[in-house]
Amino acid sequence: MTIYDSVNDIKEMLFGEKGTGFDEVRSAIRKEIEAEKVSMPPQYMMMKITNYCNSDCVYCNHAKSRIQNEVKQEISLERLQSIIGEAIQMGVKAISISGGEPLVRKDVETIVRQIADSNVVPVLLTNGCLLKERAESLYESGLRYFIISLDSLDAEDYLAQRGVDIGPVLEGIETVRGLMQKDETVKLHITPVITAKNIGQMPEMVRYYSKKGVSLQFSPYHRFVFNMRDELAEFDAREVDTVMDQLLQMKKEGYLIANSITFLRHFKAFMCENKILPDGYRCLAGYSTVYVDTYENVLPCWSGGFGPVDNLQNHTLSDIWYGEKYMELRKKMEKCQCAGCWLLCTGELTVLINGEE
Repeated sequence: MTIYDSVNDIKEMLFGEKGTGFDEVRSAIRKEIEAEKVSMPPQYMMMKITNYCNSDCVYCNHAKSRIQNEVKQEISLERLQSIIGEAIQMGVKAISISGGEPLVRKDVETIVRQIADSNVVPVLLTNGCLLKERAESLYESGLRYFIISLDSLDAEDYLAQRGVDIGPVLEGIETVRGLMQKDETVKLHITPVITAKNIGQMPEMVRYYSKKGVSLQFSPYHRFVFNMRDELAEFDAREVDTVMDQLLQMKKEGYLIANSITFLRHFKAFMCENKILPDGYRCLAGYSTVYVDTYENVLPCWSGGFGPVDNLQNHTLSDIWYGEKYMELRKKMEKCQCAGCWLLCTGELTVLINGEE
């Protein structure tokens, strides 16, 4: 068995398509919840390797035009390799490389190679702007799983929402598709953030990329400041009903939509009723995924709703993961004692752990 035999299991774990590869993990997590004690290592680590970005998305605090809002930081390669090495030693099965935009760093290939050479699956989360020039070298370093953000196929709408030219992104996607054609182990997912401005374009994007053999997985736009007008969150309820019903039907018909049905069904309430979480929801992401940022903070979830568990300058990743504080935060996550989110890395993972469709 090679690391690339595990890629589909990683996809299932992240984006909600059920499979036997996750059954043992699901069973172990259920036992851990009952025992209120974690014995299994993290299955997946999301590692933010830089806060810098070359895109200017209107909804992101890493946007290059809002540099003053966040300390821009890049963890050193030596320190990054040490943290990744510990995660690998613990038994993590996959590590995603994200940012900011990870490809603004020149050493991503070195990081990918360390992960792949350790029989762990490397995953790249990128805006795609620099991918045309880097895809081949990343592939040669061992990368087989690309996740690319793309909110629209319309150049003007893409520019309005993400602040940069769409051309290099589309070229990067086609470069990865070229790799897919010569090596079937290469996987590509496109992740649109659905806003009030682009929701009507989603069915056509699914048709377009399904023909190219590329799956889409959707994430709803999260409105974080409720007392200010936010045009991206001003959804038309009738349009949301129409589009989401259409996407659900397209998934049933076999179009390449990687989201689970359960995850997609909640979009209407999320977008139009400000209902962040479904009734009876228990977030279980803290039992399988660990998040590390560029300040070496270890977090139980990427939304930041609970803040850091601890910092790797103070304790090892293993001590933090198996420690009492992390366990207490997992319990709070289960009870959704936070502002809530409906993100792929938490919502879809919880749907999969619960065994929902």
